[in-house]
Amino acid sequence: MKLFNMNIFGKVKNKGFTLVEVLTSALIVGLLATVLLVVLRSNLTTMSWGQKHMDFNYKIQYFMKQFYTDIKKINPHVYVHKYGHLYIKGEAGEEFFPNVVRIEKDIINNSGTELLFVLSSLKSDSEAMAIKYYYDKKSETIIREIKPADGPPRAIPVARNAKDLRFHVNENDSKSVRVTCKIFDDKRPEVFEDVDFTVRLEGDLMTVKVFE
Repeated sequence: MKLFNMNIFGKVKNKGFTLVEVLTSALIVGLLATVLLVVLRSNLTTMSWGQKHMDFNYKIQYFMKQFYTDIKKINPHVYVHKYGHLYIKGEAGEEFFPNVVRIEKDIINNSGTELLFVLSSLKSDSEAMAIKYYYDKKSETIIREIKPADGPPRAIPVARNAKDLRFHVNENDSKSVRVTCKIFDDKRPEVFEDVDFTVRLEGDLMTVKVFE
């Protein structure tokens, strides 16, 4: 399509694009395309990096959340008397006995310490569960073992590719459990996180003790 323009003398003159204009337009389009390509490639790289780190972060958070949830569920050690009365352990003998969260040396796996506690039920002794956290050296996995009162134990992995699991009690606070370990990325073995967090028991008649 031709463009027309009326000059000051009233003559009609054809007006097209000069070579300089065409080259300038091509240069601008090329620059814009290059910028868009760089931005797109950068976004794809960022998405890939974010996905890798998101999986690793989820792995760490899953272990921490599971442990936190278990510790917060611990109640005073209760039992139901044969006549249906509810007692705190030791109450019948006028001496309260706290529900003890035990930190013991892991003799079986020879891999640091393990944590043992009981999640009691206010309804029935048969609903109580013994839970143990320990490190399986052979599979390099942190295990959460559940032992129901009326069933066999079940070992559930909560963090694979882990090392140096340790449980600690605070000398100034016998209701706190400190957890330290290393958790490695499943896809990038050179990447790991030094996990270090503390969870506190809620309520009375509960305590954390170390058993050598």
